[in-house]
Amino acid sequence: MSPPRSRHADARGRRVRRLWALASASVAIVLAMTGGVAWASVESDARFRGVLLDGVYEGHTFTDLFMGSYRKSGSGVAWFCKEFGVPISDAGQGQLDWGQTEQQRRAAYIISEYASSTSSTVHAAIALAVHDLIGANELWQQKRELFRAAADHFGGAGVSALSDRMRAEAQQELGPWTLSAPEIAVAADRRSALVVVPSIHTASGAAVQEDITLRVSGAAVWESTGTRELTVTSGTTTRQRLRITEGGTDLTVSASASAAPSGIQISTISGSQQQVATAGRERIASDAREFVPDWAVSPRASTIAPARILPGEALTDQVTVLLDAQQEWPEHDGQPVPATFSVAWFYSGDPLPELSDVPEGEPFGVASLTVSAPGEYRVQAPDAPDGPGYYYPVVSFERSGQPEEFQTYFTGDWSARVHEPSEETLVVWTPQVTTRTSHDRADVGDAVRDLLVVSGNAPGHRLDIVSTLWGPIAEKPELVVNEDPQNMAPPIPDGVPAVGTVTTTVEGNGEFYTEGIVLSDPGYYVWTETIAETDATQAWNSGWAASEEVSLRVYEPQVVTRASDAIVSVGSRISDVLEVSGNDPQATVEIVSTLYGPLPEAPEHLVNDTPWLAEPILPSADLPVAATLTTVVAGNGVFETEAVTVDRVGYYVWVETIAPTSTTAGWAGDFGMTAETVQVIAHLVESSTDPAGSAPPVLAWGVMLALGGLGVLRGVGSIRTRHGR
Repeated sequence: MSPPRSRHADARGRRVRRLWALASASVAIVLAMTGGVAWASVESDARFRGVLLDGVYEGHTFTDLFMGSYRKSGSGVAWFCKEFGVPISDAGQGQLDWGQTEQQRRAAYIISEYASSTSSTVHAAIALAVHDLIGANELWQQKRELFRAAADHFGGAGVSALSDRMRAEAQQELGPWTLSAPEIAVAADRRSALVVVPSIHTASGAAVQEDITLRVSGAAVWESTGTRELTVTSGTTTRQRLRITEGGTDLTVSASASAAPSGIQISTISGSQQQVATAGRERIASDAREFVPDWAVSPRASTIAPARILPGEALTDQVTVLLDAQQEWPEHDGQPVPATFSVAWFYSGDPLPELSDVPEGEPFGVASLTVSAPGEYRVQAPDAPDGPGYYYPVVSFERSGQPEEFQTYFTGDWSARVHEPSEETLVVWTPQVTTRTSHDRADVGDAVRDLLVVSGNAPGHRLDIVSTLWGPIAEKPELVVNEDPQNMAPPIPDGVPAVGTVTTTVEGNGEFYTEGIVLSDPGYYVWTETIAETDATQAWNSGWAASEEVSLRVYEPQVVTRASDAIVSVGSRISDVLEVSGNDPQATVEIVSTLYGPLPEAPEHLVNDTPWLAEPILPSADLPVAATLTTVVAGNGVFETEAVTVDRVGYYVWVETIAPTSTTAGWAGDFGMTAETVQVIAHLVESSTDPAGSAPPVLAWGVMLALGGLGVLRGVGSIRTRHGR
């Protein structure tokens, strides 16, 4: 038979020869003793194709030695033995390996290129070539030239020479092959483009003529076929023209081809030969080449967002649309091409680092901005933010999001990063304070503090809360609500003095106590709080006189008393004069006046060091009580108890107490004060002479002197004065 033609001469003819190889999953070569396969069937069995060495040649006897290919029973795949002189088997594939050495790849190339031939001579030549490349066992090495000559003798002249040419061709066209990328050049009229057909090269660098499939994506078709796919032969056609359809677009051209295999399959069957096959030709592809029309522009934007807004205010962004240098805004049918940007606001409770990636999850809001020229534009989120925190507008442009007829005028997508410079908007927190004074009612010496329950502050954010205590106020103040706590100071009535101011530094939210302030004067006191504005928070101011914010420093009523008389006679009526001070001007108190006596002698003055306990200090617990009177007094002033008749001789002492009330402290006077002591003596008839005009009886005067001495004599004058009323 004639030798195969060069691959460089006729690629189309080679494709015909390869049809069988491509249709079958793999092809193999056998050179073996027939072994377990009945030789009688070799010549007529379609599973075998090759040359039978049977007879005498050059003094050597050959018996049933088959050189060629073998297809296993029930399979269209041809498996061929690898070693020489080992029986073949009709068994399964056994252990299957993949060989990729250079010699194995050369054998794979020969099998894939020529095993589709129906010529027994070709199959015998393949067997010789494969054994030279990968099956050269000891027997083959010893008898190689004999077997080659015998193959020519029994199979016809040219088998060994054909095998040599196969091996030489495999060396030159060894895989793996590479496919270059196509090149694109768009014509000046933007209606067509020339594509340089890529080339295919072997592992040795030799160019190969092979069918290449060219595919185009975008608004273009191949001019020769009107389709998006075209098959050409490398090395024969250098250029192909594309026709760009109406509107134009980006063009992408890709290429692919069928190539020589880059490895060989090796099947090892226990007790039998190794057999070899290929998986057929491989598909190779080039990198896709993209052409972006030079009339397309690259719109992008720089943005400025307000750094700080209040709750309820709109999220906005100032967008400045830009083009690359030397670019002009495109037109379509004489009108500027519209470009639509997207602005998405992303929320975070904490500040994000600059130039971050877009956070996961849905944005808080998205707005669109359609422009037809570079310039400055203002865009607003569809909804106002529903809570404090950090909002990051991210501007982007998607080419696929533009109307299809305008997409050709834009080069591609563009997006800003998260937290570009000037792209962070803080919706400030609104702190507020619920407060409660530590003392609804403060007694003498109490220090009043305020409990601050802070909410609405930024987590971990430090605030200075200024607390001012106002008072004293005579009457209980009325509540005044601060209708605008972020902008209006606490509504403090005119004329109310400030007692003191304390500053409490808090972090985040929670409960905090102010320092204490001692209330020195009685009356009502009111706490107010203010928080100054910070970078992260609004200002806040309390109202006035919420019930939880009012402390009463109780009034301390006390009484300066004096008995109505110092010395009286038995049967006289006495009272106590009450000079009240320190009482709540708007309140009434009950003063309990207790008259202790009669006592045998003038009492000792016992000072009460704790008058607010409303318990007098008495010399004993069993003192006689002559009378107990209650006098109701309003405010302050001088009052007098009811009169009490004293009918026994001795000493009597007035002591006053005031029980505590909601606005007043208790009080108790001293025991035994001189001004509160009354001496009661026996009654004497008042006469300067007896009926006969003689002097007073000596006995009467003696009694008086005995009872009171000179004090009695002074008392006589008093009695006389009293009786003379």
